[in-house]
Amino acid sequence: GLLLWVCFACRAGAAGGSLDAGSPSFHLGLPQAHVGAQGSRVSFALPTDLSEAHEPVHITATLVPRRPDRPVRYQSVSLNGRAPISAATAATEPRDSGANTSVVDVDRGSTVNSCVPLSNTRAVLTLPAGTVSVVQFQLLPGDSAADLAGLDLAHDGLLKPPAFCGSRLPAVSYEAEGGGRCGGTVIGPDYTAYTDQIHLATEASQRMACTLATHSANNVSITLTSPADAIRVRYSIPDAIAGGGTHSTLRIAVGTAAPFLVPLTSEFSYYYGTYPFTNNPANGKGHHFYDEVYVRLNSTAAVGTTLVLSGFPAAALTPRDADPPQIMGGGGADLNPTRLPIAVVDQRRTRESRGPLPPACQMAPPDRKDCGFYGINESVCQGRGCCWLLNPPPNSRHIPDCYHPSSPPPPPPGPSPPPGPPGPSPPGPPSVSGPITIDVITTYVIGSPIPVPSGAVDLTAHGGDPSGGTDSSAAFTSALAAAVSSNSPLWIPPGQFLLLKPIDIPSHARVLGAGAWYSELRWTEQQAMGLVGAKSPGSIDVHLADFAIRGEIRQRCDSCPATGLGGAFSGGSTIERLIIQHAKVGMWLDGPFSDVLIAGNLISDTNADGINLHGGVTNVTVTDNHLRNLGDDGIAQWSQKTLSRPDSDNVVQFNTVELPILANCIALYGGSNHTVTDNLLSDTVMSGGALHVGNRFTSYPLGGVSRLSRNTLIRGGCLDPNWKFGVGSLWFYSLEGPLDAQVYITNTTIVDSPYEAIHSIGSTGVSGLTFDGVVSNGSKTFFLQLQSPFSASFARTTALGVGYAGVYNCEGAKANLTLGSDNVGGWWNSTRCGFPPTSPPTPA
Repeated sequence: GLLLWVCFACRAGAAGGSLDAGSPSFHLGLPQAHVGAQGSRVSFALPTDLSEAHEPVHITATLVPRRPDRPVRYQSVSLNGRAPISAATAATEPRDSGANTSVVDVDRGSTVNSCVPLSNTRAVLTLPAGTVSVVQFQLLPGDSAADLAGLDLAHDGLLKPPAFCGSRLPAVSYEAEGGGRCGGTVIGPDYTAYTDQIHLATEASQRMACTLATHSANNVSITLTSPADAIRVRYSIPDAIAGGGTHSTLRIAVGTAAPFLVPLTSEFSYYYGTYPFTNNPANGKGHHFYDEVYVRLNSTAAVGTTLVLSGFPAAALTPRDADPPQIMGGGGADLNPTRLPIAVVDQRRTRESRGPLPPACQMAPPDRKDCGFYGINESVCQGRGCCWLLNPPPNSRHIPDCYHPSSPPPPPPGPSPPPGPPGPSPPGPPSVSGPITIDVITTYVIGSPIPVPSGAVDLTAHGGDPSGGTDSSAAFTSALAAAVSSNSPLWIPPGQFLLLKPIDIPSHARVLGAGAWYSELRWTEQQAMGLVGAKSPGSIDVHLADFAIRGEIRQRCDSCPATGLGGAFSGGSTIERLIIQHAKVGMWLDGPFSDVLIAGNLISDTNADGINLHGGVTNVTVTDNHLRNLGDDGIAQWSQKTLSRPDSDNVVQFNTVELPILANCIALYGGSNHTVTDNLLSDTVMSGGALHVGNRFTSYPLGGVSRLSRNTLIRGGCLDPNWKFGVGSLWFYSLEGPLDAQVYITNTTIVDSPYEAIHSIGSTGVSGLTFDGVVSNGSKTFFLQLQSPFSASFARTTALGVGYAGVYNCEGAKANLTLGSDNVGGWWNSTRCGFPPTSPPTPA
């Protein structure tokens, strides 16, 4: 074992900094010079600023590992040589051994989405006044001080959370504007939503992003802190003046390898007006500005490799003798396994003209019959004997670039006149070389394709086309029937398979791919797509894993069958490791049904919800999913009364939900016995908060006992344009009757709420709430905003950095707060009936 003695006897401004009420968090690093051997103990001398306090100071100390998968834990802790106390007694948030967390890098915004045990890593300390304090941790056997990066300190038990969880999928996200990465213009922070002006920062993670000018040296430069062989880029490019989207190109260089080009599009972005929204900029209230592109690299980039992303004008594309990566989703790039020269990676609208089209291809746009699919490239198109429109003029998205040739007419007598130019095309999405805004880059290690399972039925053996050139719907149905009848899995090999209609999934089906970054099902119909289980009680014992589902849904149509997964599944069904993109809803599952696992999926860029468990859904676990850039609630349980029973006894845990552009990250609409734990929820934009419980939307009223625990809510809540006041990060709404079931909210962290942290609204009242171990930092108006009769108990609840008052209360005696022990911040003594005289300041 090692004794690490780190002495930071320093004043503010000297090396090591200070910890005070104005700066509630602090990190003590571990200089190598202060390492010495003396048993399995780790000691820290705390900053002098703390010791000079005139009264005892309460802090939380958290051991921070160098790697998120290698925690450093302690079995006891002592302060100033006193008798040690056990970790269970010292912990600020006692957690069972299954609780987890991830580590936020000291460099702003580099988040490791991987969890490590939090138990035995955190201690609450009360430092005496007027003395230098030394804290000593006795480490657990087997844990090494060599794996320790330092100690995080939090004033009054609060930290911009030193630890949170969310999805445990192995991934690292890099904020483009953070850590000195932005070589363009940093935009934000901004919280202005749904206006006639475009506010890109409002819909960016952390409400900031990096804008690159295309005709410049602007770039985003990232140094990898973890290996990567695949990346996912969230970006925005301008809409066309009349709507419908534009296309552009992103240049990416990985280390010293030749750079490659990635096509971008805004055809799936930019909605306007009011619900259910349009694609017409004239309707104003623009939103949903971002899209994502998934890129598989040719090799694994090591730690320390630099990734440089820059704008690249389409006119500057030239052939390069290099292998580009595989591009999936966004931008309309194809998934043809054949490697393409860089010059045709952006294959749709950046080609140089090579002379007039053949006569059989010179037909007016309305007469063209589509021979391709969205994102087809020139070589695949011409390989089918079809026409490929070189350097096309702006055209409607419904006018194909790859189309069947016409039958040649009989030759006229005499010499033939030279062929004329093709007819004019109507205006549509042009290529642009305008600014590219990069929000966040997420990296993965995906490895090689999963090999075909023994005895599997291969989709290609039944006529499935992995080039995406022809419709594989009939082949899929045939192969699936053969697989189910032989009790074998259906195998989707690497490639892109075009499907022109939704596919029914029967009981006992197993549909497996080579990995969601390799095997893709793509639908091109505008309002019909997806895999569909049987009606309630659903398809039984279905297993879907390791492939991607992508659509081309550009406008919300709530009555259209345009979900990635629909219908119902039950009886031990599993839905694992899928990518779902550009669907109306990722998964809309209609009950009643029960006993399903939904785990490890990536869902992004939807028109509406990410996952909705709709009515009578029971005993379902939703875990370790990452959802981002959604058109409505991220994960919703809607217990609609039109169905025979409410949702109940479901578990939603370890999910990361970011940036629902409308509504909430997680919403519970009625139902009973909910468990929502260990989720990371951030950046809501309009008409919702991070976590919501409500009797709304004709739902069965909330019943039973629900537990909301160990969730982290960051920048949740917004200004509601109808109410004209803020919605809370955590909010309760008794719209359709009293919300009076028991709800326990424990060990929850709420950070940087743009308005209030906790909100209760509804004339019929909210009661039965128990808050224990809730910590709020930086709510810009109130800690509690009570706009309903209200009854709740509070213990170990901390609220610091409140912008206006601790409690908004115009209910008088109808608002009943029962205060238990160890509440911090005096928030209960600061009450107002009235909102701030001006809008809250933009959060930093």
